[in-house]
Amino acid sequence: MCFDSGGDSGAADARKREEERQARVDAGAVEIEDVFSQFDDDFYDKRRTALMDYERPQIQDQYKEALGQLAFALARSGLANSSVGATRRAKGQKDLAFELQESADRGDQSASNAEGAINTAKQALLTNNVTLADPTAAANAAISAAEQKSALPKYEPLMDLFADLTEGLATQADLERRNKNRYNTGLFSPSGSSRTVNR
Repeated sequence: MCFDSGGDSGAADARKREEERQARVDAGAVEIEDVFSQFDDDFYDKRRTALMDYERPQIQDQYKEALGQLAFALARSGLANSSVGATRRAKGQKDLAFELQESADRGDQSASNAEGAINTAKQALLTNNVTLADPTAAANAAISAAEQKSALPKYEPLMDLFADLTEGLATQADLERRNKNRYNTGLFSPSGSSRTVNR
């Protein structure tokens, strides 16, 4: 009784199946990389700019409104021509520069967050691709994920950025009036009725 000694056909078949599976994995990875190639430096620059384009008009509008409220509050408090007004306006300029820089920083963070989320999604797709070895499924999943990650996040409106420009003006005006009245009472200025003490 003879047995076939060349019994490695099972191993050859397994090797062939693995090579075919690896080819499908490679094809799926190409599909994923192709879909995600849209997320380049230009994409992240646009994501950064989108947030600033949303916030900066709000910052400018709130600043103008705050200056108007400041002018009104100064006039109402009798401080229109005081150094308080100049100090508050200078503070407003500093606050404006600060808020614009904060918006730029938030833009950078928005771009960074998007990049992190996109890289995480891409890595998850590549991992699933190794398991499924289905290029069509990999391509469809990549397209779906890319559409989701391309959408702009919902931005929150900015609230009361310059509210403190007019804060405490009524108290300041009251203090200045008291100070002025203090020196107009005659208590601190010599009067004509003061006596000369003879020694």
